[in-house]
Amino acid sequence: MQLTDEFIQKETHRADCYRLLSACYCKPGKEFIEEKLVKNLLTALEPMCNDAAPFARNMDDALSKYTNTEILVDYSALFIGPFQLLAPPYGSVYLEGERRVMGDTTIDAVKFYRQAGVEMDRDEQKDMPDHIAVELEFMYYLISKELEAYQNSDEKGALKYHNMQEDFLRRHLGVWVPKFAKDLRNGAQNPFYKNLADCTLVFINADIEYIMAKKDSV
Repeated sequence: MQLTDEFIQKETHRADCYRLLSACYCKPGKEFIEEKLVKNLLTALEPMCNDAAPFARNMDDALSKYTNTEILVDYSALFIGPFQLLAPPYGSVYLEGERRVMGDTTIDAVKFYRQAGVEMDRDEQKDMPDHIAVELEFMYYLISKELEAYQNSDEKGALKYHNMQEDFLRRHLGVWVPKFAKDLRNGAQNPFYKNLADCTLVFINADIEYIMAKKDSV
């Protein structure tokens, strides 16, 4: 593949979309505003997946209208408890058929991480390996590694990371995120999380189409 500035910029935006979406599923704090998290997400989405951009704008608008405490209350109800989670952020809950965590699909996700050279230490395992934030961050890592391989003229390595992205979307995020997004949209009280659900779903669906089209051109 010919490495052009346009390709590098597109893949960089794509990686940023995953990285910033991942951050949106972490505990909300003042850094959401101070680090311009959602504004940066919007900047990455506009050239990569403009259909998802309106949801990011609505998320940014919610950050200006609601206090961090109000958003944190919704975050806790959706993802933490103490009662039944309204939108469990774990892939195995949706993939196992029994709404349980740490199933076979969790082990499969860990295998992907290890194949890519990623080992989760104990501190990083405060979240399950198939937590939505972890899986989105993993896609960011794979895209970054693919781009790095291309820049080093390592076509074989680039293809490896490209194929891992496709497989991971096909076996994990692309399968369970639609169900998760529905729970998130229905369970959220704050427009920040309602729009985050739609933003995530629209972006991932668009990225599946993008990655398949890119594969045909390689």
